[in-house]
Amino acid sequence: MLCPLRPGEASFHHGWTLHSSRPNQSGDRRIGLNIQYLSPSVRQTRHDRDTAMLVRGEDGYGNFGTDLPATSDLDPAAMERRAEQGALIKGTYVKAREA
Repeated sequence: MLCPLRPGEASFHHGWTLHSSRPNQSGDRRIGLNIQYLSPSVRQTRHDRDTAMLVRGEDGYGNFGTDLPATSDLDPAAMERRAEQGALIKGTYVKAREA
């Protein structure tokens, strides 16, 4: 199904939906956002330091550390936490490919 978008528009679709776009012709960056919802009962099997933000209900499992929201734009503490998580995620995917 073709769904051409104009500048400033967005698409929302399942993360496994095959999609593509032509090269960005603007001088500005293209921005993507990925949101994944899962039950607190789910757990990471590749390491034990994954984090999540509870958006509903209660966490009776403790399988994730808590993601704290930033308190301001480019909050230094949030940027540091993001860098740590990025390195952890990158290591997780590398290990998964090697397995």
